[in-house]
Amino acid sequence: PERRTLDDGTVVESPANAVYRIEFSPRSRRIVLERGEAYFEVAPDATRPFVVVAGSVDVRAVGTVFSVHRQTA
Repeated sequence: PERRTLDDGTVVESPANAVYRIEFSPRSRRIVLERGEAYFEVAPDATRPFVVVAGSVDVRAVGTVFSVHRQTA
């Protein structure tokens, strides 16, 4: 798997076939998971929520560890 540390200190692990976009702003941290699965070790930041969007589902965390899998037809 690919392991990447984002600008805020969050770590993302994903297989090579996963596709995601990073959309960080001064008010939020957002990852759009287009395909596949990703594991997140979220850096705490109470002022900027961390949201993973997978299709019609939004997963929101402030500081935790979780994975998201997007299944496509």
